[in-house]
Amino acid sequence: MCGIVGYVGPRTALPLLMDGLRRLEYRGYDSAGVAVEKSGALTVLRAEGKLDNLATTVSTHPIEGTTGIGHTRWATHGRPTEQNAHPHVDCSGATAVIHNGIIENFAELKEPLIAGGHHFSSDTDTEVVVHLLEDELKKGASLEVAAGAVFTQQCVDDALDSPIARGWNGQHRVSGEQNSHSTEQWRGNQAITWRPKACSCRLAGRRAATQ
Repeated sequence: MCGIVGYVGPRTALPLLMDGLRRLEYRGYDSAGVAVEKSGALTVLRAEGKLDNLATTVSTHPIEGTTGIGHTRWATHGRPTEQNAHPHVDCSGATAVIHNGIIENFAELKEPLIAGGHHFSSDTDTEVVVHLLEDELKKGASLEVAAGAVFTQQCVDDALDSPIARGWNGQHRVSGEQNSHSTEQWRGNQAITWRPKACSCRLAGRRAATQ
């Protein structure tokens, strides 16, 4: 299962993210990545293979931001490559998403997004989420509202209370709580976490299938 970590606070995020990912190594993974914000801009660093590979990349690209997300991935859709590692970003590079689980209908969602001009850089199911969010944000929605449009009443429970997605956008703050069957949002400095009680879901449907 993928590992997810995030930090919002006064301290430099990158060392905390890397330490958090180290603590999640026992879960198993085949690639890893982080996204850190500074002054409204995102920097995304990813690497195939062990966390030491990401640490090497990080050592040559130090980032001083205080908001960030990190991820270790077990490949399900797409090979274990740097290209398929999380976080994934939208076309503008303004929004980043990491995800734990399976989006069963990602292929049918991806086709109209491509037709609408979105550029995909990975083979993963997760990347459809960040492009769906991008469309909602372009309508002027806050990140909270945009995420609600993508997820609310579409990832319903049945079994596991595990975090499925965490996203960040450089211009929005989020707060509040959705019903227990769909998602939970955490207030943070421009960060959002969703916790559907499912390991896989159909974003366009009404029911989620669990693994």
